[in-house]
Amino acid sequence: MTKSTIEILIAKYCARELNASEAHQLQQWIEESKSNRNIFKEYLHINQTVEQSKKINLIEKELLWRKIRAKTTKRKLSNPRWQFAAAAILLLLIGLPVIINNSSLFNSPANNNDRIRNSIEIGTDKAKLTLEDGTEVVLNKGESLNGINFASTGEELTYKKDAENSSSKTEFNYLTIPRGGQFVLNLSDGTKVWLNSESQLKYPTSFANNAPRQVELLYGEAYFDVSPSSDNNGLSFKVLNPLQSIEVIGTEFNVRAYKDENEVYTTLVEGKVLVENENHKAILNPNDQSIIHLDSNEKAINVIEVDINSEIAWMKGFFSFKHKSLKDISKTLMRWYDVAITFENKDLETVKFKGNLSKYQDIEEILRLIKSTNYINDYIIKENSIIIK
Repeated sequence: MTKSTIEILIAKYCARELNASEAHQLQQWIEESKSNRNIFKEYLHINQTVEQSKKINLIEKELLWRKIRAKTTKRKLSNPRWQFAAAAILLLLIGLPVIINNSSLFNSPANNNDRIRNSIEIGTDKAKLTLEDGTEVVLNKGESLNGINFASTGEELTYKKDAENSSSKTEFNYLTIPRGGQFVLNLSDGTKVWLNSESQLKYPTSFANNAPRQVELLYGEAYFDVSPSSDNNGLSFKVLNPLQSIEVIGTEFNVRAYKDENEVYTTLVEGKVLVENENHKAILNPNDQSIIHLDSNEKAINVIEVDINSEIAWMKGFFSFKHKSLKDISKTLMRWYDVAITFENKDLETVKFKGNLSKYQDIEEILRLIKSTNYINDYIIKENSIIIK
């Protein structure tokens, strides 16, 4: 990718305006080298500083620019040409809405120069594919693989189109995403699925031409961009889950059904879906989210309106926390970084935060930001375990 392309992608990332394809491009660039990751971090720091510019006049903006220029010069970006790119990114960021809110945990400054080394790795593309006969295939980033009816690039798994598949037998595969992983799946009907950490999807290797297309999210979180029925003999698409079924015609939506959570969430981005279980039904329109509580005897389907960008931020490279408890935040971090987090003081579990974090930050940076709010006293990292004090 060219330097100008990277500049635009980073600016759109900070403004939360990346689409799925752009997010994937940026993620690939970030993971190409340590140098790219450091450059990206520099821009995140610049973005936080630019938030101040929303409250100052043009003269003060010039002073702010000088401050940032001095800051980036002192840090010495790894490649001199990126010092000029930093200036371009700054100008783009000032002209775009910044993702950091006044009430977020980003407002408290962190000591970015004092970074503690740890062995906790940032999540990446990886999955386990289980074939019909039980054979397990490990899919890792950067490792290509070709099967009889599928191919993997190491970031995406793609099945042959139904029209190209000569097999008359319906076979099922499982794609399992471990903690610390994510993966993209292209089904044989043209539907695209983004799978989050600690998730598992069951699906046919090819869909029958005389029955509804059907997959099952056994647990975890997945975003579906469903191929329209008009391209699939008029057949609808269903996503099953132990607590509900979702029927769609052609749409985009997110399903969250983790084993360690007491709710199942379905969030509609585009189109229309029908969510139902044994006793209840609900039709969702864009920006609607249905919630089913596991501890409810009735298993009623409650529908609320939500911020779509926040709900699907995970597939665009963000953690978006809106008044989330520290306990809920810790669950998300545990899945992505594959760590264990415990609280020495249980009262801290209910403390709520608001903020948008990059999934490609070191977890040490995130912990330092939380600590800077003074809600927690300290944290300790021991190998792959974290204790919040």
